[in-house]
Amino acid sequence: MPIDFSRKSARAIAYASGIIEKHNGKIILLHVVEFIHYVHDFGYGPVRRHRTNDPAIRRAELRLRALGRRHFAASQAWAAVVRSGVICDEIAKTALELNVEIIVMSTHGLMPVEQVNPENMAARVIRRASCPVLTIRNPPGARSNARNQARNRVK
Repeated sequence: MPIDFSRKSARAIAYASGIIEKHNGKIILLHVVEFIHYVHDFGYGPVRRHRTNDPAIRRAELRLRALGRRHFAASQAWAAVVRSGVICDEIAKTALELNVEIIVMSTHGLMPVEQVNPENMAARVIRRASCPVLTIRNPPGARSNARNQARNRVK
């Protein structure tokens, strides 16, 4: 389950937890930290390079473990995995490596600035994944909370 630490991805955990609980499965929380990109000029033109963002990876590991402890019961099997790379590629690659049966992800959340359309990431994962992808547009409670807030503004 890809997590970007947004409220919507955290709410999607409850949905995935319900599915996994019925089938006695294991939830794998995955966060992907993007590379740091930079350009060097070695005298023969600019060369694009990238490197891993180690401090961000360490922070993500801590946050992901805390999120798992907060959302899952002690009896429920779960794991926290942090990878570095291109987000949609790493999600698909990790699912293949870990023999994931289904990817559950929200369609909206935090994403890089260059990806203006919020559904881009989910669509890219669907195209690249070797297993089914369940996308959750409005995690449980999100739609009813939005309606209640709209009604309260009207009153």
